[in-house]
Amino acid sequence: AGKGGGERSELELVQRKLKRTAQQLSDARQEADRARRAAAENGSWRARAAELERSLERQDASRSADYLKNAMMQFALAKGNDEVQHSLVPLLSSLLHLSPAEQASLVARYPAPAAAAAMGGWYGSVGSYFPAT
Repeated sequence: AGKGGGERSELELVQRKLKRTAQQLSDARQEADRARRAAAENGSWRARAAELERSLERQDASRSADYLKNAMMQFALAKGNDEVQHSLVPLLSSLLHLSPAEQASLVARYPAPAAAAAMGGWYGSVGSYFPAT
């Protein structure tokens, strides 16, 4: 009877260990499933964030294109008005990312009017609107 009781307690011990191991395995599988779902959600969030960034870049490019278009239209419509065209050279240089040599060629082509040049600096482009006293 003593020997049978020892075997029974040993069997119960093995069964408890087996049950604990099965529970740990089940917990590990659940954790792995949660990790896979989280990774999938993270990937979809990253994809959505990248899509939103591209959308913002397109909007920025569209606004920049509209701004450039308006500046070019003002420049073209001011044909014959060197003062206006000259005042737009810095803006166009910036929008078009012109090199210093390219900007210098535009300044040479559309020089500051004589009165504005005599005043110098940025004030020269608005000097004709504010008569000297």
